[in-house]
Amino acid sequence: MSKIHKKTGNICLICCEEMNGNGILLHKTRRQTHKLCEECGTAYISSVIEQATKNLRHNVRHKVNVINCPGSYHGELRNQCKKEIKITDLNVSHNSKLYTDIFRICYIMKNPNMYLCPNPECGEIIETNPCDYNKRTQCYSCSYVWCRNCQRSPFHEGKSCLEIEAEEKNTETGKLLWEKIGKGEVKFCPQCRSPTEKVKDEQGRFVACNKIICSQCRLKWCWLCSKPGIDYAHYNPENKTGCANRLWEGT
Repeated sequence: MSKIHKKTGNICLICCEEMNGNGILLHKTRRQTHKLCEECGTAYISSVIEQATKNLRHNVRHKVNVINCPGSYHGELRNQCKKEIKITDLNVSHNSKLYTDIFRICYIMKNPNMYLCPNPECGEIIETNPCDYNKRTQCYSCSYVWCRNCQRSPFHEGKSCLEIEAEEKNTETGKLLWEKIGKGEVKFCPQCRSPTEKVKDEQGRFVACNKIICSQCRLKWCWLCSKPGIDYAHYNPENKTGCANRLWEGT
């Protein structure tokens, strides 16, 4: 180990005070050791963990377990470091108050079927079944219910995330979808709630009949009345429904 390694490894990057063998090791460069004392390390890493926890509550997992080395802020020997360090690589004592939070973040990041309860008053980790396509999720601990796809709470029972997005009209996608729904160009599958769009020609006429086959769940349903499980007989003249003789209506 070089003399600079020994010297820098005993000095906190933030407060520049000498340490007596304790502290949190961030990483080692070719010639230097970047380390924080317990007090500065807790203060610096806590803000990162707080933001990472907020992100995980919204199921945002990109780079939530990464911190930037503060070595670029102090000292001539440490300028321009800015190395990205994974929280999992930090050598944090089990007695540190950071340990539980770091363990929770690392555990969720390693398990895509694990979610952190969105309730800010709760820290429960929820395990889900990867084969369960129903996005309704309930916390075992606080009973908080949410959609793990769009993070809305309470869960939008009977409606898809896109339907809610269209009703709220808070995004460009939602506004466009709401406009198409208003024009009668988009409807939702009565079974899986996937959006279906009927394309119009230059004269404003639909280019397909009113018997729909959902591209997602393959359900056959009627564009006019949204009845599921229909076939062409649904449009026969002898059929007493309001859709008789209307298979090609609007085309």
